[in-house]
Formats: sequence, C-alpha cells, structure tokens
Amino acid sequence: MPKNYRFSRMSGIFFISIGEHFSKYKWFYIILGSICISGIIVGFITGFRNAEDITLSSLPDVTLVKFIEKDITAVSVFFSRIFAMLGLFILVWITNCKPWLSFITFIILIYRSFLLGITCSMLIVLYKMGGIINVVLIFFPFHLIVLLALLGWCVVCLSTNYGCKHSGFSVITHEFWRLNKPCFICFSVLFTLAYIMEAILIPYITSAIFIGVS
Repeated sequence: MPKNYRFSRMSGIFFISIGEHFSKYKWFYIILGSICISGIIVGFITGFRNAEDITLSSLPDVTLVKFIEKDITAVSVFFSRIFAMLGLFILVWITNCKPWLSFITFIILIYRSFLLGITCSMLIVLYKMGGIINVVLIFFPFHLIVLLALLGWCVVCLSTNYGCKHSGFSVITHEFWRLNKPCFICFSVLFTLAYIMEAILIPYITSAIFIGVS
C-alpha cells in the first residue's frame, strides 16, 4: 500500500473522528463554551474595575511578568506554559475518575477563562495602546486557542464520566484512550502550536510594546 494513500486514509479517519465527536457532544460544547465566555467577561470587568490598583506584579500570569522583567527567555515561557497545560490536562482527567469529582472540572474551566479575561484587561490598563496591540495580536488569540483545547478535553472527560453507566467504561480504562486518541492528539497539537507561536512572536512584539512604547 503506497505511503501517500495510507497517510490520506489515516488523515481521513482522524478528521472524521473529530467531526463525529463535535457533532455528538455539541451541547457539551455549547454549555461549557457559555461558561468560558462568562468567565472571560467577568475577568475583563474585574480587571477594569480595579484599574487604579493594578501594577505589573498584580498580573496573574507570573510567567509573563518574569518575561517582561527579563528574568526568563521566550523558550522558558514556552516550556513553562506547556508543563502547566499538561498538568491541567492531567488534573481534568483525574477529577473525572469519579462522578462526584466532576464539578472540579467546571471550576478549572471557569478559573482559566477568568484568568484570560483579567490578564487581558490588566495588560490594557498597564500599557494602554501597547497593551491593546499585544492583547489583540498575541495574548488573547493564542490563549483563546489554548482555552478551546482545554474546553475540548473537558468535554471528552466529562462526557465519558457522565456516560460511564451506559458505555461501560470510564476515563481510567484503555477503551477511553483508544476511542478519544484523535481528540487528545488534536487538542494537544492545538495548545502546543499556540504556545510555539507565542514564544516566537513575544520577544519581537511584546518587548517593543511593553518596553519601547510604554
């Protein structure tokens, strides 16, 4: 069998699996997506309401603060974020091992959404037009992609957790990983690419905006 044909066939199966997943659990995405939007809005409002008290040390994104203060490099930013996101993936998976722990998944998603909103608003408050440029070009779009990847993983784990009585398997079974392998790969690639792009652009854009413009 030619390699190109095999690759095309595997790619087709992969994207079909992803499409079926989104179609099957669209209501999970709608509900959790609404939670994320609410968290981002509340974060924005909270940040702007406390504008007078905001300083650089107030930013909840410690990694970004260290980069702005030139304590770490863009490579360190990338690996710090990757390890933190993998930790969140593992935490979401663990909290769905038992049905009564699943509420923690919602807390994680709300908290991450809130952090995205409040960090964006703080950057705008601190750096005015420079902050707006940075938020629009780098921080918000890339971290929104990361949030969407986390949301997708939450849907995978929650749907398995809630449906374990009917499906007969949970997140700790081999069947869970076999059926959701395409989704896991997709979400992992999404947040990895987002962090790579952030690491590439942040030294050129963020330094100019934060240090040169402000």
